[in-house]
Amino acid sequence: DLASDPLVAEALQGQYASQTQSGDPRSAPAMYVALPVLVDGRLAGVVYLSQPLRDVTAVLRDLRVRWLLSTAVALALSGVVGLLLSGAIVRPLRRLTAAAGAVAHGQLNQQVPVHSRDELGRLSQALNDMTARLQAARQMQTDFVANVSHELRTPLTAVKGLVETLRQGAVDDPQVRDRFLETMESETDRLIRLEYSRDEHFNPVIIVAEYET
Repeated sequence: DLASDPLVAEALQGQYASQTQSGDPRSAPAMYVALPVLVDGRLAGVVYLSQPLRDVTAVLRDLRVRWLLSTAVALALSGVVGLLLSGAIVRPLRRLTAAAGAVAHGQLNQQVPVHSRDELGRLSQALNDMTARLQAARQMQTDFVANVSHELRTPLTAVKGLVETLRQGAVDDPQVRDRFLETMESETDRLIRLEYSRDEHFNPVIIVAEYET
């Protein structure tokens, strides 16, 4: 009975009317339209149309599924890319942190790989240069101490031998005593004149300062 339909009643008043409703829960929703038909300005009738929306609903459902799948794939890809980028950034930082900690504990033979020319690459190269300079400074310090120890050992050994000889009775012989004392005096003068190094490029103060830095 379309006469009692509210859309038809509205169309009979000369107005366009439409409605979308579900109807039977087991069926797809449908759209209903009622249009007034005017002839010479007078209402001649009403055109009443209905169209099931199952095709539209199917398209919308398919679009919704595709959108959800696309969102899930995009989130997964962004997560993977984020993990790769974070790993690419964190790994060099971990190597730098481990190398810096080893240098702080006296292990100066630390070298980290340089794979890029960005800030991390320049920082890695700076760390490699620093450890190389520290190793060179430590070697120079070791050589310096060894040279000084060798230079000091010779006159001190001579003086000690002369003192022991004098204690064993040579002090009673004036000629031997004077000769030994003269030798001891010359060895003492040698110790006084002893220089740390005659190499103009070797500065122990600079070396110690660089090593401590």
